[in-house]
Amino acid sequence: MNDRFSQFCGALVALLLLISAAFAMDARAEEIPAEAVTNAKLDNIQSTLDVIAQELAPSEDAAEPTPAPDYTEALQKISDQLADLQESAQLATQAEEQPEPFTKPFTEYTLAETLLLILCFMFLVMAVFWFLNNFVL
Repeated sequence: MNDRFSQFCGALVALLLLISAAFAMDARAEEIPAEAVTNAKLDNIQSTLDVIAQELAPSEDAAEPTPAPDYTEALQKISDQLADLQESAQLATQAEEQPEPFTKPFTEYTLAETLLLILCFMFLVMAVFWFLNNFVL
């Protein structure tokens, strides 16, 4: 019976390690910096503004000058949107600089915090083994 229990516990620990590694790799894969997304949006808007400005520029081929439509109001709206987007990007960058809760590096833990963490982990492992020993096997 002890041999089956040991094998089961070993398999359970290995399964939990594989699951945690999978979640860790998935979390790293999903990390996309907000600044990169915002910069891409800013570049897209800037290229749109460049295309509009190029289309509005008078062509040198025109034999007869045609009055160009007045797009200053539309360009002003787009410029205002670009300024708002840039401001929101700066605010997002400032928000990222604030430390998030529960992301303290392990090297900054005090001795008491480290011992408490190890004690909690050991208690959890012992509780799982006790449950398995008394109710499952």
